[in-house]
Amino acid sequence: MTYIFIYRTGNTPLTKEEKKENRQVWDTWNSYLKETYGIRTSGRKVVSADNVEDYKGNFKGASIIEVNSLDEAVEIAKKSPTVKYGGIVEVHEEFQR
Repeated sequence: MTYIFIYRTGNTPLTKEEKKENRQVWDTWNSYLKETYGIRTSGRKVVSADNVEDYKGNFKGASIIEVNSLDEAVEIAKKSPTVKYGGIVEVHEEFQR
């Protein structure tokens, strides 16, 4: 089954040191997902009828992984740097046709 992780930041600002550490942890997380689950990552844009601009909200990205169950996807999401730094990860089953 295919699951989508939506990463959202928390409300507590990070210190300069935490931001640096967070970047390193994210690099490791992305490598882990890519090597283990064949991750695909997404960019962030806001599209309206008359404009395209960079996203500035608390959405920090998304990942798509292939695992056997929602429970397995949730266990993986619990290891995300987003959770470690006070954010949340939404886990969605991919829509099927």
